Amino acid sequence: MKFTLLTSASTLALGSAFALVAPGAAEAGLTCTRTGPISLTCTDSAMAAVPQTGSADSADVPATLHFANEAVFGKLTGVTVNYQLKWVGSTGSLRNKSTNPTSSAYFGGGIDVTIVPGTAPSNFPPSLGLSLQAQPTPVSLTGHQTTGYTGIAPTTTTVQTAPVVLSTFAGYVGAGTFSVGFSPGEDVAINGPLDYSNVVTTVDATISITYDYFLPEPASLAVLGSGLTGLSVLRRRRKP
Repeated sequence: MKFTLLTSASTLALGSAFALVAPGAAEAGLTCTRTGPISLTCTDSAMAAVPQTGSADSADVPATLHFANEAVFGKLTGVTVNYQLKWVGSTGSLRNKSTNPTSSAYFGGGIDVTIVPGTAPSNFPPSLGLSLQAQPTPVSLTGHQTTGYTGIAPTTTTVQTAPVVLSTFAGYVGAGTFSVGFSPGEDVAINGPLDYSNVVTTVDATISITYDYFLPEPASLAVLGSGLTGLSVLRRRRKP
């Protein structure tokens, strides 16, 4: 009976270890890679198109991220968060509010994005003032004239923070997901009496969170299982 129990225990331990290496559909949306003999790295990303409508702040855009599931992947040893904005475009119409017969103005539609913590752990890092702005486009309008506007893409179309490595991550352990939000704000370049309330600037905003896990080493577990099996066989042979 002891031989059977020991063998079964070793088989279960080995099976669990190899399952952690390739989690598959254990957590939909995660990308996991083996980064060393006893380590696993899983990255979860949430991306959304975030608009900024004219001079008014648009509604927050929600995003969902996974907690670190130690029951599935192993002991959590690190958490890293990164933000990125990618330019999509700036379009709409401009109106000259001046009564002068003609006037020249410059306008560049822009957007900045901050993070709304939502149900994220209390130390979830805020965004670091990320913003993108179209290159200012010269506009010549007569008094009260309206014209269409298409922003010229900025020279740098993608901006991102340096990865934020958290020193405390107990609040990130659990099953299921938590929510955060992208909050768009105005970041425009303007010179002249222009009404730009019909201009919409949009960026793709992405949050990536990476979890590092400690895994049982399969080779060590295999040796342990073989040793336990050998000891059990030896004990059986010594019995009278």
